[in-house]
Amino acid sequence: MQTESRPQQDSRPDQPYLMEDSGLVRMPFKALMADPHGMFRIARTLGPVAGFSDGSAMMLRAADVQRMFGDPRIRQIGVEGMQAAGVAEGPFLDWARETLLLSHGRDHVRRAAHRLVADWAPDEALDLRDSFAAQLPARTIAEILGAPEADVPEFTSLVYRMTKGLAFGTLPEEFDDIHDAAAELHAYVERLLSDSRANPRDDFLSAYVARVDAEGDLSPTEIITQIVTVIIGGADTTRAAMTVLVSLLMDHRDQWDQVCADPAMAAGAVAEGLRFEPSIGSIPVFTLEPIEASGVVIPAYRVLSLSMMSAMRDEALYADPDRFDIRRTDHPRLHLVFGGGPHRCLGEALARAELEEGLIALTQAWPGLTRKGPAVRMTGIGGIRSASSLTVVPSR
Repeated sequence: MQTESRPQQDSRPDQPYLMEDSGLVRMPFKALMADPHGMFRIARTLGPVAGFSDGSAMMLRAADVQRMFGDPRIRQIGVEGMQAAGVAEGPFLDWARETLLLSHGRDHVRRAAHRLVADWAPDEALDLRDSFAAQLPARTIAEILGAPEADVPEFTSLVYRMTKGLAFGTLPEEFDDIHDAAAELHAYVERLLSDSRANPRDDFLSAYVARVDAEGDLSPTEIITQIVTVIIGGADTTRAAMTVLVSLLMDHRDQWDQVCADPAMAAGAVAEGLRFEPSIGSIPVFTLEPIEASGVVIPAYRVLSLSMMSAMRDEALYADPDRFDIRRTDHPRLHLVFGGGPHRCLGEALARAELEEGLIALTQAWPGLTRKGPAVRMTGIGGIRSASSLTVVPSR
């Protein structure tokens, strides 16, 4: 794959241009990070695949991204990406090698969501991201696992430190703290499991320990790793998704009012929020054979990103894709943000439940909720994206 080429004569430094010898689209990185949706919009008209100076590529069009899910010629990237960046060992890599995502029901989520908003004081500004969006998945998991509610601040902090390792562009020097957080969370879960063995209760952890101990199929490390995964599952993604969803609804007040009037609209609002400003920017895979997309060939043994951000603003899949509309009827049966094939997110049901029940709790308790200050800004184009804080004022 060539990585340098003469740009077209009519290209400008702030716009992408075609690589004439390979058909790949080049996008200036600073411009891409500053306005990813705008750059992707232009790039999709020029070609199906973007190329970057490090030899990696990114699929841009929805049809190609959808087609690649489950394709045997690719393999989802796990620890290889971190190892390629110079992170050779550590507790976070140990977790990443053996993790498995799980999902659970809605009742726990509903209780946690309504408890969080019940004690807010009217007309007092608060940070919705940290006070609600970050707390909801943590409290849900605590209730599911039977972990003490007093432990929520501890493992919430560990989770958000640890999941930085799953973000696009994490620097090698940041992994010292990521490894520390992974080791501390591993030790915390080990203590929870030991307590469940010594004092079995009618909860998930006790049932889990009894089952895995009886079957003997998992190693001690694997037993702990799966519970660590349950704890971090959907944490950063749910936090960002809930924060930006509320911000979008504040900017489209008529649609917020529709959810207030009809809680059944929450599912459509969540689906549209996940499409319009996804918390997952792209999914990295590794090509095992040459891959063709609309005449452009990505060679074997290359890193290829499947861009959720670009695909979910593709005019070929969505009508008027730059319009936020919770009544949209053209969502695919399988939402692209959760991936596809054998690696489709197993935490999808839990993430949807947290977002939908969280939104219902907010709209029922505080229908007059208003934003104070700037809208949420999402940063990043790959892996887990970050959401800025969101100041809101509760009002009935």
